[in-house]
Amino acid sequence: MVVMSTHDETLHPRGQAGNAGQFRAKENSAPVEALNPRGELDDANTLYHQNTDQLRNLVVRYLRVGMPADAARVEFELSDQGDYVYVARAFDANESEIDIEDDYDTWADVDDVVSHLGDPDDNRTVFRDLFERTDRQVFTWVRSEPSDEAEAASIRSRIDRLRQTRQELGARSQAAAIVAVRRLLPEGAKATLTWGDQTGPDYLTVDKLTLADGSIVDGGESADDAGVDWDEIDMAASDIRDGKDPSLRAVDDRGMYFELDQLAA
Repeated sequence: MVVMSTHDETLHPRGQAGNAGQFRAKENSAPVEALNPRGELDDANTLYHQNTDQLRNLVVRYLRVGMPADAARVEFELSDQGDYVYVARAFDANESEIDIEDDYDTWADVDDVVSHLGDPDDNRTVFRDLFERTDRQVFTWVRSEPSDEAEAASIRSRIDRLRQTRQELGARSQAAAIVAVRRLLPEGAKATLTWGDQTGPDYLTVDKLTLADGSIVDGGESADDAGVDWDEIDMAASDIRDGKDPSLRAVDDRGMYFELDQLAA
């Protein structure tokens, strides 16, 4: 059915071709940081994760060609915290145990490199490709390629450069995380943060928010009632990993709780 319109463009100038009118999709004039409070953090984290992937790939290659030439099999064990592996024992082609203490610097270098693989549970594919696992604690490397000192030295140099870049990106990510938390907090509020990893300081999580009127938000219904996006704030806070950041104010002697104001003092 066609409905006849009595609309006259001359009486409604907002609808003329020169004026797109009220039904045009309007541009959002809000600042970019209001549209995406996590903008800088997302960019920093993307670069950080790219660096992590590059570093991990180099470590894998190094372990194939950079092991000491006399090593045919190396057993790595899980650290007490379970967040990295280290050289425990090494054997030559005749299955005789190598005295790793006798060449401490070389094996310490292997430990340093393999530490970049991190927690086996977080990098299962890499660990499965590199190691045979006989139990939960032991990861066994078996030689598949001959050692190549020249390639290993080149890889090690690239690992060192990536590690330096990684430290810079980590600092950038932390700074962006603090900015993101501040943008997400209600006006005049402050966040109380605490360590989120129960096995030791790893990242911060939101303990509570104190609003401008003094009321407390501690997640769940209280966050909904206050119109606070608790999960977004908590996610941004998880990228804060250095409790010594000058933006954070320690509120206890143990360094377990910190306050972050919505605006920089």
